[in-house]
Amino acid sequence: MKHINRWRAVLGTIVLAALVVFASTGCSLFLSSTMPPEGSYELVGDYGTETWDIDEDTISYDSGYTSYEADIISTVVDSFNAGDSTIVSSGSSPSGDYGYMVIQYTTVSDEGTGEVGKYNIFRWQENADDASAMDFTQGYKDADGESPYINALFDTAQDAVDGATNDNGYFSFASEGAVLQTL
Repeated sequence: MKHINRWRAVLGTIVLAALVVFASTGCSLFLSSTMPPEGSYELVGDYGTETWDIDEDTISYDSGYTSYEADIISTVVDSFNAGDSTIVSSGSSPSGDYGYMVIQYTTVSDEGTGEVGKYNIFRWQENADDASAMDFTQGYKDADGESPYINALFDTAQDAVDGATNDNGYFSFASEGAVLQTL
């Protein structure tokens, strides 16, 4: 009988350890995500196809007309920068996951998009009509109103957080309904 009780004790310890590990890590699988939208997204629209590739450290964007790659300096969830409450100036309050990233450009196709080494804000929110899709925008404000257009950017991450706002005219539109691509 002592032999059986020892096996019960060992088996009980193993089951208990497995439950502790599951409770501390596995239960998060059942919670809704508030993490930034990592993955590859695509939006086919009236002006062509836009793509975003986002991972923990970098973001890249391509519209066929313009493109950029940037390092993600910081990420904030459940908030927009500088107290803004909407993704764009004419938008409504987000109803799902949302947030912003401070980005620093590493590659750009033209000055209308960005400038290597400069900082900007990238925002996302869950699409109001389709919870499986995302709305994306990056700060854009023409620096001088003359062609060629030059995006007014920032020398520091904090300047981008404080300056790229709805009130300052940086977010007038978003690409709405980008769909996560499966492999």
